[in-house]
Amino acid sequence: MNYCAYRERSENEILKKLYEWGIKEKKIQYEYLKTLKENGLVSDSKYIEAFVRGKIRINKWGPQKIVFELSKKGFKNQEIEKKIKLFESEIHENCLKILQSDRFKKQLYHETNEIKIKRYLYAKGYPPEMITKCLEEIKQKHEN
Repeated sequence: MNYCAYRERSENEILKKLYEWGIKEKKIQYEYLKTLKENGLVSDSKYIEAFVRGKIRINKWGPQKIVFELSKKGFKNQEIEKKIKLFESEIHENCLKILQSDRFKKQLYHETNEIKIKRYLYAKGYPPEMITKCLEEIKQKHEN
């Protein structure tokens, strides 16, 4: 219970940890898991939401990178997409904030630097359409 109280955990994490602790019998592992679920300490849905929230707010990741990382952990894309939609406006704001940061402010109006900026944002997981839209918004603000 202490392991689960520290932060949100996925069901797979719990099963792996139980195995590490020497509980190798599947039936016993699933009994522990069932008890933790009944007490509200383990939920894949809560885990996905906490992961998405943290990666958006702290790491400033885009949706593509989040989907990739969570699908590596065995979650279905449909579940992930539902949680990402809750934070769509925040993702867009992050994209704009990154472009308006001191790091990129001066580089936005040079074509070669714009390619580097797009590549950086794409590596952070932002889709190309969103990157282009954010760049256009910032250029329009600057012109006005």
